[in-house]
Amino acid sequence: MKYFNYCNSIFYIAYGLFGAFAPQSLAGALGWSLTQLGQHEMRAYCLSISAFGIIMFLATKKSTDQKTILKSIIFITLSFLTGRILGLLLDGSGPIQTYMEIIFEIALITLGLFLLKRTKGMVF
Repeated sequence: MKYFNYCNSIFYIAYGLFGAFAPQSLAGALGWSLTQLGQHEMRAYCLSISAFGIIMFLATKKSTDQKTILKSIIFITLSFLTGRILGLLLDGSGPIQTYMEIIFEIALITLGLFLLKRTKGMVF
């Protein structure tokens, strides 16, 4: 469970820093075109994602009980998944990348729930 939490925190840190320092590159990978304001917003959102990763990393390092951190990761991933599904419902069919991200998020949530179930007292 601890390795799962570390891997997720490192992903959020790296993804956030990439978007903060290369917003046009991240936007291009996502199929977006950014104005100057868009770049500023992308940097702000991405640094907050990176900050979330740092908080998770430090909590993982200090905590002997990894369940709360794992539940947080599951919740955040479930939020991303819900946003994508909402997008499909409100905006219509999406590109293949959307469906790949949905599959990845479902797999990540499933693995997280499996790890939680292996510990006693799985309570949300």
